[in-house]
Amino acid sequence: MRNIFYSFICSILLLTASAAPSMADGNKSGLSLGFSVMQSIWQGKRDNPKMTTCRLIKRKVNAGDQMCLYKGAQSTFEAIYNDKGGFCPRSISCRLYPDDSKTVSGFVKAFMNK
Repeated sequence: MRNIFYSFICSILLLTASAAPSMADGNKSGLSLGFSVMQSIWQGKRDNPKMTTCRLIKRKVNAGDQMCLYKGAQSTFEAIYNDKGGFCPRSISCRLYPDDSKTVSGFVKAFMNK
């Protein structure tokens, strides 16, 4: 009786474990880069994205929403939008994307006009 119970539990576990990969969307899993991108990185077909430390430079609240603006090396900007009163970490790791055309005031104006 005990062996039947264990075999039943094992078969349930195997069925759920084998169904999990089929439910995952290929582009939405894998360290926020997408599963196919991560596979190509692991296989050596693509380089890892260059990351930098972005530090919090501005926190702005508008009508119940909050924007946390981060700046990293070579004018890399990252904006995170969440609810008013949400937590903004003092620093995050973000993808290095040098762009001199973006400014802090541009982000703030776009957020306030939203």
